[in-house]
Amino acid sequence: MLHRHHNVWWQCGPDDHGELSKKARKARASLAPQGAGMYQLAPMVSLTVQLRLEPTEPFRNYAEATHYLEDLAARLQLRHLSYFVVTFRDGTPDDVVWVATYDPAYMAQYMAHYTPLGDPAFDQAATAGAFADWSEMIGRDDPVTSDLERRAARFGITRYGLTMTMEDPGFGRVMFSVNDRCGAADWPARRKLLEAAFRPFMQDFHQRMKPLVTAHQS
Repeated sequence: MLHRHHNVWWQCGPDDHGELSKKARKARASLAPQGAGMYQLAPMVSLTVQLRLEPTEPFRNYAEATHYLEDLAARLQLRHLSYFVVTFRDGTPDDVVWVATYDPAYMAQYMAHYTPLGDPAFDQAATAGAFADWSEMIGRDDPVTSDLERRAARFGITRYGLTMTMEDPGFGRVMFSVNDRCGAADWPARRKLLEAAFRPFMQDFHQRMKPLVTAHQS
């Protein structure tokens, strides 16, 4: 379902009944715990190649885009994937479209209290090499970051994630986030692999979303 809060539109991960798409539920159900509660991670050596082989045709609607991210996260055994685009008019933010696999209750809370412009992860990714490591931001003397972490933790979103941004000149700014299933010991290596693979994917996904965002604005 597509929701609106002021000039912000977002597409929730689960459908109207609070359930994932059948394809995504089936893929997630296949994740068998390995050892001490850990999940067997997808082989990430070929992740860049896997993502290059993903479809490239534009999405027909927001539901299709959301279900695609649900399915991709399940196939790659990631916790969450998220796409933000902030469009501008006359140099000022005009509209936001958010497609993600997060719980709709979390997304509603986020949009009720925050905006991407002002989110520390978004700001850091936009100014520090277009990249932010969530785990490095936790523990800072920053009330906004602390509040966001508390809210996210209630919905199973961990600190082992990253946010990347890119500019689409004349159109807007894109923020793409990946939340992993790994723990602290594995995160540094996983972060490098995920960033290398998802940075070009972010560009491809944005191109698939752009016709929808443009149509939404007209």
